[in-house]
Amino acid sequence: MTEPIVDGPLSRTDASESVQAEGRVRAALGAGGRLVDDSFARSFWVLADAEDNEVCVCTWTDRDEREE
Repeated sequence: MTEPIVDGPLSRTDASESVQAEGRVRAALGAGGRLVDDSFARSFWVLADAEDNEVCVCTWTDRDEREE
């Protein structure tokens, strides 16, 4: 079983947070994960593993723009 990618709480600006999230998405895909939905990318991505367990990678980026 692969250990989750955790390197502490996010406490940076939105731009940095989005870059970290995108890096985590790439790492998960590189480790064999599958992209389920990126229609709200930069706000969140839905990924799945080989057993179809899903996880969301979320940020605060672009959240306010979607509410308008």
